[in-house]
Amino acid sequence: MTFKYEKDLVNELVKILQEDYDIKYVVRELQNGKNIADVVYSKELQRDFAIFDEYIDSYYYFNEIIINKKKNINELNIQNKDLLRRFKKFLKKLEKAGYITIENNKIHIIKKVDIASKNVVAIEAKLIDWKSGLNQALTYKQYSDYVYVAIDECCYKKVDVELFEKNNVGLILVGKGHIKKVINPKKEKDFNADIKYYMVDKFLSSINSVA
Repeated sequence: MTFKYEKDLVNELVKILQEDYDIKYVVRELQNGKNIADVVYSKELQRDFAIFDEYIDSYYYFNEIIINKKKNINELNIQNKDLLRRFKKFLKKLEKAGYITIENNKIHIIKKVDIASKNVVAIEAKLIDWKSGLNQALTYKQYSDYVYVAIDECCYKKVDVELFEKNNVGLILVGKGHIKKVINPKKEKDFNADIKYYMVDKFLSSINSVA
């Protein structure tokens, strides 16, 4: 074994990504419900500020405004008064940012909210247990464009490569001072916009909180 602890593998992985691959935007332990990705990164950002601070904002924006094309605040199908109040506050935020205008409760879309990053990569790190890593990595497809499992390079021979390829999950081998991508996944195209946009903005907020 190259690494004694998983945290050492993660530290080495992040160091190499930042120093050798010039990855500027890296977040550790990005949580989505009960699932926590060890490393999430992106090479570039499309905007530098978060729009969706809460999931309900993203949910109602896409399901009410974009998909169901509600054009009046009074038409919104939000029964809970507190949620409605919070979403109205969010709409004011969108108006201030130049995405919509509101006049007499009528909503006019100037432009759709853009995704904060088009190339989000999520990585689950494991020393040995690649099966568990694969199962966890699959959950990150909800918001990531590419997902990987990173393991100690000494454990590669135990991995079922065909299972990774079948599930479109990449594999990274981590050693001291180097990494090797032995499986490169294709870009994910099947996702729910409300979850993806919220999580990518959560990733962006995490970057800004440590900047």
